[in-house]
Amino acid sequence: MVIATPVYQSSLTGALKNLFDHLPTIVFEGKIVDYVSTAGSNIHMLVAENHLRPILSYFKSHVTTKNVFVSNECFNIENVIVNGDVE
Repeated sequence: MVIATPVYQSSLTGALKNLFDHLPTIVFEGKIVDYVSTAGSNIHMLVAENHLRPILSYFKSHVTTKNVFVSNECFNIENVIVNGDVE
């Protein structure tokens, strides 16, 4: 499973938080879950790591994500990744 969220005010969306609040605690148990987030600036790059990983751990899921932070500077004018570390 993949969970994705934009970052607003240094946090995940209220809609996603409400979803987590209403799910049974066994819904992700034993499942492989990764996450993706997008934000308006580089200062929000750790929001998913600091917010989603603990929630998914609480649900006893297996989070396999290794963080990759991709900023605008990693792309060329045609939106092709030009940063070797990101690739």
